[in-house]
Amino acid sequence: TDAGRVLWNGSGAVDLGFGVPASPPTGPLFAAGNALAFGVAIAAIIAVISLYVYENPNHHCPFCLLKSGYGYLGYALYPPLFVATAAGLGAGAIAPLRDIKSLQAVIPGEIRRLIQLWLYGFGGFYLLATWLMLRSNLVLLG
Repeated sequence: TDAGRVLWNGSGAVDLGFGVPASPPTGPLFAAGNALAFGVAIAAIIAVISLYVYENPNHHCPFCLLKSGYGYLGYALYPPLFVATAAGLGAGAIAPLRDIKSLQAVIPGEIRRLIQLWLYGFGGFYLLATWLMLRSNLVLLG
């Protein structure tokens, strides 16, 4: 389905995370990929995930997910996405600093920590988004 493609295309950004520690030039590419993944995730929330939460094919508002009528689901969905995006941007931004002699002992550990946070954040977002769609009674294509 289209929903599955949107979610799993976004997971391609997760695959990019495994290449960051390998070489410094991938850092800025990783950061750019995270910015793109954030945009894809927000588009997925608006175009796909919200439809399943609201169980209405005409309601796309990403902010209504924060309302009590929908169980405040946005407060569970958005933080992992924001944390993952910030961690991914941070890991990508500091990756080129690995060549600075005074930072060589610190930067690899920080990159590893940020990538772990990034993986947990996007993993949590994808799991929650998938659960929201699976628990819904809405059938878009069927």
